[in-house]
Amino acid sequence: MSKTVILGEKGLQMMQSMMLSESYSDKRLDVKSFLDKNYMRGEFVKDSDGGKKTIGVFIKLTDKGLPTKDSVMIGDVFDRLQQEKIDILQDKDERDKFLMDTIKAWYDKKINDRGSIIP
Repeated sequence: MSKTVILGEKGLQMMQSMMLSESYSDKRLDVKSFLDKNYMRGEFVKDSDGGKKTIGVFIKLTDKGLPTKDSVMIGDVFDRLQQEKIDILQDKDERDKFLMDTIKAWYDKKINDRGSIIP
């Protein structure tokens, strides 16, 4: 027995957004795994006008998962992922947005075990 569901425009947009998000789950988990194996989160305190500013950095890991003395900024991680995961999505703009969103979510520990970004 089949049923028909009628959605308004808002409902349709929400369903499309949820479906798109779910289709990215495996890809996001793949990128998360790459980040887990190659980087750890760190912070750099910088003197700025009138105080100190904390900046998030990515500390490179050895093949054995130990931290090195090398740290990079988010742009460097993004550039590396663009090269490593060039085939993850065909559309360059879509891929770039996906990678940047995933990097930020990874740094903030907002990727759950199903590959979704949690608010």
